[in-house]
Amino acid sequence: MKVATKRLENCQTEMIIEVEPERVEEAMRKAARSISEQTKIPGFRPGKAPYHVVLQMFGRQTVLEEALEDLGPKLYSQALDEAGIDPYGPGKLVDIQWEPLVLTFHVPMPPEVDLGDYRRLRLDVRPVEVTDEEVEKALEEARKAHAVWNPVDREARMGDQVVFQVTFAEEDSLPETSETVLGEDTTLLPGLAEKLVGMRAGETRTFELTFPEDWDDEGLAGQTRTITVTVQEVKERELPDLDEMPALMGDFPDLDALKAHLRSQLMQAKEKERDEELIDKAFTILTEQAKISYPDFMLEEAIEDILADHDSVLRGQGFTLDDYLRVLHIEREAYRQQQKPEAEQRLRRALVLTKLAELEKLAVEDQEVEARADSLVESSGNPEMMQQVYRMPELQRYLRNQLLVEKVRQRVLEIVTGRAPELPAEKPSEEPAGGAE
Repeated sequence: MKVATKRLENCQTEMIIEVEPERVEEAMRKAARSISEQTKIPGFRPGKAPYHVVLQMFGRQTVLEEALEDLGPKLYSQALDEAGIDPYGPGKLVDIQWEPLVLTFHVPMPPEVDLGDYRRLRLDVRPVEVTDEEVEKALEEARKAHAVWNPVDREARMGDQVVFQVTFAEEDSLPETSETVLGEDTTLLPGLAEKLVGMRAGETRTFELTFPEDWDDEGLAGQTRTITVTVQEVKERELPDLDEMPALMGDFPDLDALKAHLRSQLMQAKEKERDEELIDKAFTILTEQAKISYPDFMLEEAIEDILADHDSVLRGQGFTLDDYLRVLHIEREAYRQQQKPEAEQRLRRALVLTKLAELEKLAVEDQEVEARADSLVESSGNPEMMQQVYRMPELQRYLRNQLLVEKVRQRVLEIVTGRAPELPAEKPSEEPAGGAE
């Protein structure tokens, strides 16, 4: 067998295999026996028909195609070994020349990523500050979190907690009981809080409200419905005194110490938000500047991943992706093509991240994975069950990948702010011992 290779674009190698006639003939005779075993040939017992009879009855081309079903994978594997090719994914048979038998495969090779002099990238670090007003606001939110709710015998006001039942005049359904803080609940149907203001416990009112176009329940989105509301309870918030807050928030010595703590927390949150913005901006720049090529199947897999994500979200709402596409009258293939730009961006960023981990010599040790798993188990509500869950191989791989992503993002932040550590020097290859003759 002769094997010739040629490098193609998009990280593919063309591999041409010319098969010696003797091997083709042997494979055809084996295929003919298989055909005679599976097909009744007049005058012969199963598997006993002579080779020339099978050829005459079915034709040389049919027998040759049958032979290739078994021979093709063997030829492909052998050719990879002879050519020293380590494929990155499954190869594709793109052409067959039958006489003589010549097979042409396209073999995917590992993606190639050139980040250039990525360590020279610098970004301006936006300074952050925490104002006294922000500290006071955080303190007030903390007071609200530690407040108690006391029932009151009066009309509801903004800021009160109201327990109420809702029924729809257009539907034969049981009333639903809900609880909300008027003016603070962003999940409440728009306009409902204003209708509840002025109502007392035990009072019932009927009115019309229009649901937003983006309402979660598609059956109600954009619809105007007649709603009957019965208020069951009205409560007002009683805030703790300021001088109680140091003890309630963690045994701080005084209010100034608590404010200093809140200021530090706000500063850390703002710095984290700023750093995340820097990292995302850096990744965008690195991805745009990088020279990236990859085999086609990787983009197809990235598109399928997006479709799987969409299907998962829809299943959480009681639908499937196919249901969604039928409602919108969109063909699945057309929808796949719509996802191509996002899939390509995801793939490019993932390849950049992987290359950065390689160049920066970042890796995750087993003990780091174990420590992350232990932390998640301890914070879960069911440690015994979660202990088993986080020992599953797929969860271990997920945690390892998550930790690696975190390390790469942290290193990117260090690079763009000029704080990255020096990379360890490459070890020189050892020369074989020996001297001049």
